[in-house]
Amino acid sequence: MVSIPPLVLLGYSDRRPFLRIVRLDERSVEPAPVNLDGAAGLDSLLIREGWIAARAWHEVWIVPLPLGQSGAEILTESFDCEPDRDGITVWVEAADGSGTFVRVDGITRTASAQVELGAGTRIDAVVPAGFVVRRGTALGLVDGRNFGTEPIGSGHVHASYGNVILVGEASGGLALYDVGSGSRTEVDDPGVGRWQTFASFSPDGRSIAIGADRDPPEPLPEQTDWANLPPYEGSPSCLVLIDAATGKAAVAEGSFDNFAWTPVWSSNGEWLVFGAPYESKQLWLMSFDKRVLQRVRFRRQPPMPLLDAT
Repeated sequence: MVSIPPLVLLGYSDRRPFLRIVRLDERSVEPAPVNLDGAAGLDSLLIREGWIAARAWHEVWIVPLPLGQSGAEILTESFDCEPDRDGITVWVEAADGSGTFVRVDGITRTASAQVELGAGTRIDAVVPAGFVVRRGTALGLVDGRNFGTEPIGSGHVHASYGNVILVGEASGGLALYDVGSGSRTEVDDPGVGRWQTFASFSPDGRSIAIGADRDPPEPLPEQTDWANLPPYEGSPSCLVLIDAATGKAAVAEGSFDNFAWTPVWSSNGEWLVFGAPYESKQLWLMSFDKRVLQRVRFRRQPPMPLLDAT
């Protein structure tokens, strides 16, 4: 067992105040110095220059930096919010739902560019080569210069770094696509039963962390009596680390129940922290070098980690 590092995390609680600070080595939780109680369902925090873009279901909120300097405000309604490569802005869909996407700075509240992608289109990632878009399950690359769409494949983008995207394919497998070179690399199956969907790249882009079911339960029958479900028996899962260059996958030692929220990397890439919502009053910690899961217990239910704020 390794000593717990003094990480400070921002996380989402399902009870007000929604945005909280976790001091991992102290096993303590406190309200963040900015109120985000209007942003129910907070699921990601994107650091931008001078602000944080907080995505909460169909809304995008502005959290000015440093925290507590001023209050949070809603930026727009949009299911999509993807960071631009400039480190300052984000791409969001126009409120009319027409498939027009605009690049917005949360500090100046101004739009500096827009692209017409068509109704029903989602932006899954903004990459150096352009926009990775999804229409249904069809993925394509929209070149940022001539806006033509080049087919990539079928599935959903779980995470991206540079021109590399991790895609959950219709077959149930995972693949790494380099949309700059056009290459595709299948991710090895390290003996897991089913891949989960919440994934994250390490800060240097060399590794990916994602959960997987060891022994996925059988799906419920169509004619299910929801009022008389059998007692929940648990479903063992594991954390898998993927080499982003080769697709080689290795399972970390240890198990957790059901599924993991998106793993949060420390800014130096040495640690990962995540929550498993079917387990109460604890988070999971892993040293990247040791690759052994370690429980960190709390007196009360901790928030879901979203960002290393150390």
